[in-house]
Amino acid sequence: QDHNMFMARSGNIAKLMQFSGADFVGSQECEHQRCADRLVQANPRYKYVRYPPIFYDSEKWTVDETENGAFMLSDTPNVQGSNTWGFRWPRAAGWARFVPKNNASGTGV
Repeated sequence: QDHNMFMARSGNIAKLMQFSGADFVGSQECEHQRCADRLVQANPRYKYVRYPPIFYDSEKWTVDETENGAFMLSDTPNVQGSNTWGFRWPRAAGWARFVPKNNASGTGV
């Protein structure tokens, strides 16, 4: 259900990404590769890492492949799919370290 709702809104989200010029865009409901691929297809300068995906401007940033991950929002964050707080669906969060292409310092998202 959430997947279908996201796909219905993906055109507007793609436009927001295009016109905002944001370096990073997070997504809560885009949990399937098809969702992420659809947004990247509409905005070729963006790539993504992790699920839920973090989209980033690949013209400005690269992902530190050794520093990224995901965890569940639950009492057992390292157990994939865990749901201990009564959410209708399990909730996950992703994180990554990005390095700007023009220097060596990085930022976490």
